[in-house]
Amino acid sequence: MNRNKLIDFKNYEYAFNTSETYSENAYLCVDSLLIPYLNAQISDKNPFEIKVGDKIDYSYLLLSGVSIIQWNGGFYHGENVIGELTVNNQKTDVLVDYFGFNRRNEGYEIKVGFEKIEVFIPSESKVSNSEWIPWDTPNFAQNLSSKETQEFFEVRKLPKTINDRFNQEKSIKLEFKNSGENIIKELKNKW
Repeated sequence: MNRNKLIDFKNYEYAFNTSETYSENAYLCVDSLLIPYLNAQISDKNPFEIKVGDKIDYSYLLLSGVSIIQWNGGFYHGENVIGELTVNNQKTDVLVDYFGFNRRNEGYEIKVGFEKIEVFIPSESKVSNSEWIPWDTPNFAQNLSSKETQEFFEVRKLPKTINDRFNQEKSIKLEFKNSGENIIKELKNKW
């Protein structure tokens, strides 16, 4: 199984399913977006040689050449949070895809324009057909260590392979806030 290296996922973009994943933070450094994911599901043929339907406990998604990030969600609090962040409006030939982003008390769908998509599975990650749960939910009991998941979400121990490409010290955490009224209206119409 391919582990401990960044794998180009351009030809496998639908194989890394983030709809039922957990994450607390997304990090932006210049035009790269890093999202640490728990419970990513493999849903198609993939370069990891992981069986379709299996889930990965710890993995990272790295998007490079990001032009725009849009979000829609936050429903757990009864309000919808819609917004966007333009990272580089000079990029025109980009891929666009949607990613799930589920925090403890809120969930978002993120739409990102980017040039390159890569996935990293650390060597110590586990793969199973069962769910990997970082905290108790109404349907599932927690089965991952709270301390380990918190360190993972805060990228305290970022693997060297990723840190060589993504400068953690110069990154910022993304904050999902409502954009202006005109942008919200435009995003609602296009979502």
